[in-house]
Amino acid sequence: MQINYQNGIHPNSGKEFEVVNDIIITPFWTEEFCNSLIQIAEVHSTEFSKDTQFLESSKEVGLGWNDLSIDTVVPTFLQDYTNHYKTDIIPILEKVFTKESAGIFGWFPPYIIKYTQVGQFASAHNDVSQYPINVNLNSNYEGCNLTFISHLFNSKEITVGYAMIWPSTVTHPHYSTPLISGNKYSFVSWSWPPPWQAKGIENI
Repeated sequence: MQINYQNGIHPNSGKEFEVVNDIIITPFWTEEFCNSLIQIAEVHSTEFSKDTQFLESSKEVGLGWNDLSIDTVVPTFLQDYTNHYKTDIIPILEKVFTKESAGIFGWFPPYIIKYTQVGQFASAHNDVSQYPINVNLNSNYEGCNLTFISHLFNSKEITVGYAMIWPSTVTHPHYSTPLISGNKYSFVSWSWPPPWQAKGIENI
């Protein structure tokens, strides 16, 4: 499946941002492009895998999330995305943090997360990533807010297509509140600081 990535870049991507408790919020994609990613997710709905890492010992239906690696269904996506990141996001990281700490050597293949069952959530955790990026792809749902435990911040008011980026491994533990209604789709990408030469890693 093909998409026009360049047309999907928000006109203010890389040009404006704000920082809340070391969480960068910046325009990234247009809402139309986010809708295109949701359409891709729906076409490939049977290919989502169930993430069991954060499942609780409970009989409640729908705990955890489902995810789809985008590069498995859109082969050009990873290259387009990493070029976008290098052009628009790394300069922001260098301004907010330091040039040295903003050095990123590669990205784990990005994926779409889907919450469709009432009660689905993610338990508190830190991502194994120097700078995770999370983009809300839709807003017609209730609950499932990405919430940062120590920073009094959540994603409820974040505009569709805007990215949240933060330093993850120690300072920003977070969780997702339970889904109350609707379906939530979000984009997630992890960056890797060491220059690993591993399958599936896109290197600078």
